[in-house]
Amino acid sequence: MDDDKIRNDRLRYERLVQGWTLQEVADKLYELCKREKRKSGISYDTVGRWERGESTPSPHYQRKLSELFGKSTIDLGFVNPLVEPEASHTHTSPLPSSIWSFSSPPPQRRIVDDMPSGHLTRNQAFDMLCEREDTVPAQRQLGAWLVMGASDLAQLFDEGWSVEDILAALQFVLRGVNAMHRISRRQLLKLGAAAMISGIPVPEGRHASAEERTRLCRALGENIAAGWKLFHTTGNPQVLAVSQAQLILVQHVSSYLYPSVRPLVYSGVYRLKGAALHFQGHYDEAYQAHEQAYFTALEGSDVWNMAQSRSWQAYGLMEQGHYSDALQATDAALGLISQQNDRESIRLRARLLAFGAENAALLGEEKHVKTRLHASEALLDHLPEPHEEFDRTSWHQQAGNCALSLKHYDTAAKHLQLALDELPPSWTLRYISTSVALVQALMHIRDLDRTLALARRALATVQTAQSALLTQKFADLQQSLLLHFPNEERCQTFVTETQRQLASA
Repeated sequence: MDDDKIRNDRLRYERLVQGWTLQEVADKLYELCKREKRKSGISYDTVGRWERGESTPSPHYQRKLSELFGKSTIDLGFVNPLVEPEASHTHTSPLPSSIWSFSSPPPQRRIVDDMPSGHLTRNQAFDMLCEREDTVPAQRQLGAWLVMGASDLAQLFDEGWSVEDILAALQFVLRGVNAMHRISRRQLLKLGAAAMISGIPVPEGRHASAEERTRLCRALGENIAAGWKLFHTTGNPQVLAVSQAQLILVQHVSSYLYPSVRPLVYSGVYRLKGAALHFQGHYDEAYQAHEQAYFTALEGSDVWNMAQSRSWQAYGLMEQGHYSDALQATDAALGLISQQNDRESIRLRARLLAFGAENAALLGEEKHVKTRLHASEALLDHLPEPHEEFDRTSWHQQAGNCALSLKHYDTAAKHLQLALDELPPSWTLRYISTSVALVQALMHIRDLDRTLALARRALATVQTAQSALLTQKFADLQQSLLLHFPNEERCQTFVTETQRQLASA
């Protein structure tokens, strides 16, 4: 590349944010000109030459590009911003220095030549990475990648993530990235936070061999399975971020995946995203994510994933009080796997039967509750335990929820205590949901000591999980505590302290 050519990375960046190819930009410019009854001879090659700095669009096309992207000519790199005379020696720019703004190097000098030896800004790092690899020392390239990544991740601190939260999420995302080809990884990482937030389709890399495709499919499958393990054991916002990152990875390498694998991968990621949205209380968004999971599974004729998606939609319907609809969705999921006799399908059937019993209890249909719970328990004899999906502790939890809805409080407390005693301490979401139900049962049988002891233990886990749904359920318990024990000072003190901690969180 000639030294006189200054690449227009701002124009290229705006195109990538929209997820458009060079040809799509040329086609859209053609349509804009067509409205004004003007001819356009723009091709994808012309747009590419603009981005590479080999030519500059005429003022007419600069205006059309500004209209197309909704950006000024300064934002698109066609006009250098004015610098105040008194500040000109500092080379500062009036553009905002957020992660979305990229400062171009002065035409007469290369940014790498002016780089301070000890510290890189995020924008300087981006400019360095836009240079040809043979012009920048390898160690400085690696340092630039670290600056880019750390700068983009800094937003997570503003959202309340700790260093440990970020590292836990990154280990899952990076496993998927590591399975990509080197060219693909570079393109993905250079887009950075833009890809994470907007979900744009990332440019394709080189052709993948059969061995690479097989390794990639296996790595993605393991990565998604690890994401589900994370779902049960860590904070819900981290799971939502991981699922979005996984979706970007899958979109990026979709063309490399075998047709038989692609629908399964997409379905698993969409379902993880929907599950995380569910526990944030975003039921409509969760429903849509599971609908996408269902149809991608349908494409691959994968009835297990189809049934899983319908079951999660039923969960959302129940949380919104639509118990009859939830029961219908549950039965529809059961119908999908009624003829499947593999171990995981049997486990899913057991879970669906128990969940159906819970909805029947909410509808007051005690006879159907007993029938479904008995059928669910019978299936557990064929399954190894423990298991996050469904096991005997899950069954006791569901049986306790049913008894609680039917106002059989002693029975509810017995089942829920059995479930809590057997739960692995790392299964955060199940621990909270079981604890909340058990606290309700203990309140009704007037056992204040056990109620407060359990509520105190659960509070720390609620704060760790950061689930809007479970936090709200725990907060609702506080008013119930005051109603059941109105004259107990210990109860009032606990409620006051809990409200303070939840408010600060």
